[in-house]
Amino acid sequence: MCTGGGPSTPKLPKPEPIPRMLPRVQPQQQMPATPVPTPPAPVAVPTPPPAPPMEFEQPTPPPAPVVTGEGEAPKVQKKKSKRAQQQQASTGTEALRIPLNTGETGKKASKTAGLNI
Repeated sequence: MCTGGGPSTPKLPKPEPIPRMLPRVQPQQQMPATPVPTPPAPVAVPTPPPAPPMEFEQPTPPPAPVVTGEGEAPKVQKKKSKRAQQQQASTGTEALRIPLNTGETGKKASKTAGLNI
C-alpha cells in the first residue's frame, strides 16, 4: 500500500453543459389539388362446388384359419448323430476338392508327382 510520494492525477476542467434541442416539427402534407380516384370494387370470385366425400378403403379382413386334417400327425424326424452330420457335410465338399496328385497313372506313377507350376 503506497502512501503519498507518487504522481497525482491532473485535475480535469468541468465540461460545458449541452444546449437543449427543441424537437423538430415536420410540415404536414397538403391535400393534392385533384381528388384521388376511388379504386374499383373487388370482383367476387365464384366458389367451386364442394368436393364429393372421400371413400375410405376397407381394412383387409383377417386371414381364414387353416383347417388341418384330424388324422394327419406332423412328421417328426429322429435327431441325427454328430458323426452322421459330419459325414453328410463332407460328402458335399468332397466333390469340390481337386486331387493333388495329377501325375501320370500307370506302372511308373510316383506318389509324389505334383503340379509343375
